[in-house]
Amino acid sequence: MKHKVEKIKAFLIETLNRKNSINLFANYFARIEENFAKYGLLNKFEDFICDYLTIYSNGNVFDNEDVYVYFRDFYEYASRMKSDENILKHIYRYSTYYLKILTLDIADVDIRRLVEKINKLGATDIYSYLLEVFEDYEFAHINKNMFVDILETVVEYAANRKFSHKESIPFSVLSCELNKMLAMKNYVPQLDNSEVADRSVTEKITINDLLQQYG
Repeated sequence: MKHKVEKIKAFLIETLNRKNSINLFANYFARIEENFAKYGLLNKFEDFICDYLTIYSNGNVFDNEDVYVYFRDFYEYASRMKSDENILKHIYRYSTYYLKILTLDIADVDIRRLVEKINKLGATDIYSYLLEVFEDYEFAHINKNMFVDILETVVEYAANRKFSHKESIPFSVLSCELNKMLAMKNYVPQLDNSEVADRSVTEKITINDLLQQYG
């Protein structure tokens, strides 16, 4: 892990030095590392980078093996459209959400309880999705009730996946349908199961219905 993170740091330092913006490294990326170290979670730093990159790859999950290459390509592409400060500020903000998930340093009791359940279910592949939800909540794009609704749905999915004897499917496959379901309470996915498809559009679709679609 250390070797790959060091390569990312070296890339950023070289890039920012070339642009006379090395202060941005200390202001953002170095602070991310310090925050992970403060909680004794430096071993999760690389996992965070992978989950962050997953958000910008249409849900394609990145493994840790080539995280440096993935990060370099992402950063060079993003810097064509955004300033270095905006890119690093965004990464920093998402790192604070990641630490909230890992440490359960969450003020709201209901939200903390549900995130704790996700952690206990070992659903780490869902973290990249949760980062986006935390972002929406932080900027008031969703309220607490919607946040709790999303988390309850995620917990139900993670529990079904862990305790079901059926072959599990990646959470990324369902995230698009989940977003529609949670944004539009009356949305009915195009399910193959005729009994479900015949339901009234006013009846809420559950995660089990979505699992039937892909099962």
